[in-house]
Amino acid sequence: MNRLTVFIFLFTTHALAFSQDYISFPTANVSWTDRDYFCDWGGGTSGMASIGTSRFWFESDTTINSIKYFNLIKNGYFFYQDCDLEFTVFSQYYEPAIAGFIRQDTALKRVYFLPVNDSIEKLLYDFNLIVGDTISPEALLNPPIIVSRIRVSQVDTFYSERDYRRLYLELYDSSSNVWRQGNQWIEGIGSINGLLYPAFNHYWMGAGGQDLICFDNSGSQIYPSFSSTACAIISGINDIRNEEVVFKLNPNPANSSVSISVIESYINCTLTITDITGRRIAETKLTSSNTQLSTEVLPDGLYFVTVSSGSNGSTRKLIITK
Repeated sequence: MNRLTVFIFLFTTHALAFSQDYISFPTANVSWTDRDYFCDWGGGTSGMASIGTSRFWFESDTTINSIKYFNLIKNGYFFYQDCDLEFTVFSQYYEPAIAGFIRQDTALKRVYFLPVNDSIEKLLYDFNLIVGDTISPEALLNPPIIVSRIRVSQVDTFYSERDYRRLYLELYDSSSNVWRQGNQWIEGIGSINGLLYPAFNHYWMGAGGQDLICFDNSGSQIYPSFSSTACAIISGINDIRNEEVVFKLNPNPANSSVSISVIESYINCTLTITDITGRRIAETKLTSSNTQLSTEVLPDGLYFVTVSSGSNGSTRKLIITK
């Protein structure tokens, strides 16, 4: 067997092994916690924000039109606050209720969502896609209104307890005629911008966003992979209110710098910035309630900012765009 034949054999074997190593979508002993934030500045220097934190999990299964689905349950808390998160006008707790139904086709590596009181399911994720493949926004659940095309721009792996295949999406903004950074899909986890928002992404508008802030599988935090506090902080609905005011990032998205404001009990805390792969970018002590950090050397993208004091901590996402 010559070297070329050996190379082709090894390459083919590796490719087949990789293609077969599909991490299926979990349907038991898992939970996702999402947060959506939208600030309406109204053209002024102050404004009001709507903030929703939701937890999803599965409870049993059901058969609809002879197809087996898993019941997706949701509860959470909603806040209506000022954009600086200094005071709350209105808040409401939502009792657990069925958010919809999920099924997956492991052969096609696709996950589908059926809304409550609907007979037409929507594509949630397609993990069979490769670089260059396109998706019609209309085929997906909750498609962005101004997006006319979606494509896969990159595929790599996200490491937590194992290697998870990760797809990077690009969204074509038809209102500005430009391609913009889209969501990331991680096999066995879902979208980093929220379980039920596969393509939703309006960070470039600077008004807020929808994020997956924690994914837990059988009691182990899988996403974010580097933080030991994210799931613990949101382990109960009562903790959501407390976590909202630990620290603030302004502006977010940031360009050349970001201001970090912490509550009094977190002065002298440790601040850590980590990228999406879990690599630690920077770490420093915050010795005052307000600290200005330069972000000029950071490439555009998504980062996690964590402040920790003793056994307590809080994590937020930071978008860098120049």
